[in-house]
Amino acid sequence: MSFDCSRFRFDPEHDYFGVVMQQGRVQLDADWNEWIAQVARRLQAGTLDALGPAAVPWETPNGFRIQIADGSLTIGPGRLYVDGILAENHGREPRVWNPRLAEREGTGVVAYGTQPYLPNPPELPRSEGLHLVYLDVWRRDLTWLQAPALVEKAVGVDTTGRWQTVWQVKVLEAPGGGVCVAADPTLSDWTDATRPSAGRLSTDTGPPPVTTNPCQIPPAAGFKGLENQLYRVEIHQGGAPGTATFKWSRDNATVATPVTAILALDRLIVESLGRDDLLRFRAGDWVEVTDDWRELHNLPGELRRILPGGGVDDATRTVRLATPLPESAFPVNAEGQTDPLRHTRLRRWDQDGTVFREDGSPVQDLTLPDSTGEITVPADATRLFLEDGILVDLHLDQASEGGVFKSGDYWVFAARSGDGSVELLDSIPPLGIHHHYAPLALVRWPKQVIDQRRPLLPASSHVQVCSVLHLDPDGRPKPLQAGQELPLDRLEEGVEVLIRQAVEADSVTEASLFMTAEIPFRLPAAYSGGPNGPVVAYQPVVLPAEVRLSSSGALDLRPFSQTVRFLGDFLKRDEARLSNVRFESSFQVVDYAGAASKWALGAGNLLVQTEPLAGLPAAGGVPSLPTTAIHCDPLKDAPVYIGVSVDWPSYGTVGLVYNWLNDKNFSMYYASKFGESYGFSGGSDVVQVSHARLLDGEIDPRSVRDKRLSQSGAIGVSLDIKQTSQQLQFGASLVFFGGGSSNFQEVGFDGLAEKLLPGSRVGVLTAAIGSARFTRLQVVYGDRPMATLVPAGLSNKLLARLVLKRSLLQVTQAKGVARGGVFAPTVPAVDYETWFWLTPPSPSYYGYGGGLGVRGIGSGRLGEEPHQ
Repeated sequence: MSFDCSRFRFDPEHDYFGVVMQQGRVQLDADWNEWIAQVARRLQAGTLDALGPAAVPWETPNGFRIQIADGSLTIGPGRLYVDGILAENHGREPRVWNPRLAEREGTGVVAYGTQPYLPNPPELPRSEGLHLVYLDVWRRDLTWLQAPALVEKAVGVDTTGRWQTVWQVKVLEAPGGGVCVAADPTLSDWTDATRPSAGRLSTDTGPPPVTTNPCQIPPAAGFKGLENQLYRVEIHQGGAPGTATFKWSRDNATVATPVTAILALDRLIVESLGRDDLLRFRAGDWVEVTDDWRELHNLPGELRRILPGGGVDDATRTVRLATPLPESAFPVNAEGQTDPLRHTRLRRWDQDGTVFREDGSPVQDLTLPDSTGEITVPADATRLFLEDGILVDLHLDQASEGGVFKSGDYWVFAARSGDGSVELLDSIPPLGIHHHYAPLALVRWPKQVIDQRRPLLPASSHVQVCSVLHLDPDGRPKPLQAGQELPLDRLEEGVEVLIRQAVEADSVTEASLFMTAEIPFRLPAAYSGGPNGPVVAYQPVVLPAEVRLSSSGALDLRPFSQTVRFLGDFLKRDEARLSNVRFESSFQVVDYAGAASKWALGAGNLLVQTEPLAGLPAAGGVPSLPTTAIHCDPLKDAPVYIGVSVDWPSYGTVGLVYNWLNDKNFSMYYASKFGESYGFSGGSDVVQVSHARLLDGEIDPRSVRDKRLSQSGAIGVSLDIKQTSQQLQFGASLVFFGGGSSNFQEVGFDGLAEKLLPGSRVGVLTAAIGSARFTRLQVVYGDRPMATLVPAGLSNKLLARLVLKRSLLQVTQAKGVARGGVFAPTVPAVDYETWFWLTPPSPSYYGYGGGLGVRGIGSGRLGEEPHQ
C-alpha cells in the first residue's frame, strides 16, 4: 500500500547526514521520513560495502540453507544479507533463547509451501536437470490496512506506517549450465528473472486542453490545481510501451478501506466510505480490489469502476461495481465475509474522463462502457496530461537491453497550488518496488542439493586469525607485521598463530599451516642475453617445519634446523641473489659539470661511469661541482655506517655523496688522484681525500677538509663514514697494483658538526676522470642487516609467506555445525596469509664482510663502537 504523506524528498546525491529539528517550527512528515530514509540508506550502503552482495553470517550458518525433505524443500533458520539488506528466517518450533540478541528464536526449518511472505507458492519443478533456488528480497510498505494492529485503540486511528522486509524463496526451472554456471548472474535465464524495471518517468507542466469548467484557471503553463497534492503514477500491467498500462492518484492512492464482505461479485461491503466529502469513494470512481496474496505475488488488483448513479450506499457501506469481479478471485465464507488473514481492500484511483496528449488530441475515453480504467503507456513516447496542466512521459531506459515496465512500479511527485509548481522528474527510475536477489542452491531431484550461498568472510571462514607472533632478541613475543624483516635466528624460534576459534587437533597439519620462501635463480646463459643482461626468476618453496596445536589453542610453526641452515647458506650466495634492475629505476643522475654523464649498470650490476668530465680540480682545494648518481631510496632510520668502493685506474676524482636532501644541499667525501712533479725530471702520484658540503647551492667553506695520504700507484679506493656518539669518523683504504693495500682508520677531519640523517639519500660522484667502476655502496643501520645499494639489486633477504588454509581447519563444536561443515559441499574459504622478509641473522658487526670480495673498513679497522 501507500502512505498518507505530503511529499518524499530524500535524494542520496545531497549527501545529507541527518535532520535537525528547530524550535518554534511546524513539524512535517516529510522531514521525519527523509531522516528515516537517510538512516536506512546508510545502513544498507555500509553493510553492502562490508559484506558484499550476499553473505550468510557464521553466527547463523544454516540461514536459508536449502534441503530436500519429503519430496519438497526446506529453508533453514537464520540470517542472510542481500545487497546490504538483512533477510531473516525466524524459523519454526522449537524456540530457544538467544542471549546475545536477548530474544527468542526458532530453530526449526520452514517448509517451502509455508514460507511467510509467499502464500500458495508455485509448484516445484520436477523436470530433469539442475534447478536454481534463489532468494528474492524487497521492501514492502505497510499501513493499517495490512497490519490492523497499527491502529492505536486508545485513539481509534493509525498514526504511522511501517517498512517491512519481505523474503521469498523461488525456483528457476532448469536454467542449464554446470554447477557453477547455473548460478552465474550472466546466465540469460537468471538475468531475465532478476532484471530490474527499465521504466522511467519524466514530469512537466503545460497548457491543459480547453475546458468548460468555470472554476478552472485559464490555460497557462504550471500546476492549475486548487489543492496541494502528492501524485502517484503506478504501473498496473507490466510490459513494453504499447502493452503496459498505468493508473494514477492525486493523493498517493491513500483513499482506501478494508473490504469486509463480498455479497456478490459486483457488491462489496466496506469498513468505511471515507473520512470526508473529498477523501471518499463516489459513484463513477475507478477503484482497485486487491489483497495480500496479490501484493506478495507482485500481481495487480482488479480495476473496476463504481457504478455511476447509485453505486455507493452510505447507510449500508455498500459499493456496487459496474463490472463484476472474477469468480473466486477473493475467497469468502458462507456469509460472504472475506478472509481476515488476506486483508482484502479497496483503493481509489483518480484517472477519469478523456486522456489527452500534449497537443490536445484525445487518446482514451475512460467513461466508455468497455473501458478497463487502465491508461496504455504510449508506444511513441508521447507525453500525456494527467490533470490541471501536469504532463507525464513514461518511457524505458535506453541503456537497459530487454528491459520492460514491471507491475507495481511507482513514482510520486508533489504539486503545490501556491506557486503552481510541480516536482520535475527527469527520466527517474521507479521509487519501488526494488527486488534484490541471491542464489541459494542448485537442486536435482530426488535428493541432490548443491549449496550456492556465500559465507560471510572472514567471520564465516571457520577460523579468525587474531595475530601472528615471533620472539624478539630478548625472548618477548611481538606481532609479525606484513612487510617486516625477520632475521633467521628469530625464525628459528618459530612463529605462533593466535586464532579465535578452537580447532580439532587432527586438522592442524603441514597442509593447513605452512611457510614459503621465494628462491631466486639465474636463467641459463642461453636465455640471459639482451640489453638487461642476466635474468633472475623466482620460485616459491615450501619450507619444511613442525606444525602443531599448542595447549593454549594457538597454532605453532617452527622450521627444522636444516631449513634454517639452508636459508642461511643461500643468503651467502651473493651472485645468485642479483635481481632484475634497471639503472633508471635505482639511480638519479645529477650533473653539475655541464655535459650529460654516461652512467650505467655494468656486469654484475656494478655502477659504471664512462664520460670524461671537468670538475673537481686535480690539485685539491675548494672544489667545483662533480657529476653524481644518487640512489632513489631514502635512508631508513638513522644509519651508523656508509661505505663505497671503486676501481680507480686513472687520474681524477671519485667519492661518496651523503646526507643528500636535494640538488642544492648535500655533503661529499671523495678521493683525488693526480700527478705531482719534483726536481727537474722526477714525479709521482698523489692521493688526497677531501670533504665539502653544498649548502643552498654553494660550497660551505667551513666544511672543506683535505688530507694527503702520500701514496702512489693506487688502483682502487674504499671510503667509509662511521657515526660515533660524538661525530662522524672518516676512514679510507687504498689498493695497489699487485694486491697490496694501506688502511687509514681515521683521516683526521676534525670539527665537522654533522651526523648521518635518516630520510636523506646517498650516492657516488666523479670528476675529471676517464672512467670509474663502483663495486660497492652499502649502508648499515646498527641492529638491522646492511643495505647493499651497489651491486644494484643485490638482495640480502628473501620474500617469505605464512599461509593458513582456513578450509582445512575444523572448528570444534561450532554452533549448529556438524563435523564436516554446514555448507554442502564445503564452500572454499579465503586463505589467511601474510608476507614478510627473511634476512641473515641479526648482525654483530657493521661494515662489509667481504661476501663479494670487495673491500671495506669493517669492524676491525674502526676503534670506537658505532653509536646505536
